[in-house]
Amino acid sequence: MCLAIPGQVLDLVDESGVSRASVPAGVRRTVDVALLDDAIKPPSAGDWELVHVGFGISRVDEEE
Repeated sequence: MCLAIPGQVLDLVDESGVSRASVPAGVRRTVDVALLDDAIKPPSAGDWELVHVGFGISRVDEEE
C-alpha cells in the first residue's frame, strides 16, 4: 500500500536546474515536481499536489 500526502506549494526552489518545490507535507520538505505535467501549467506557489516519497505525483484542487 502507498500513501500520498496532500501539500500546498509554498515556493519553487532551483537546485541545479531540477524542478523542485517547497511543500509542507507533515514537515516542510523540498520535493521533486518533475513528474507533474508542466506542459499545461508549470507548478507555482499556491498549487496543491499529492506528495509521495519526496515526489509530487499529482495535482489536486484544495477541495479534494
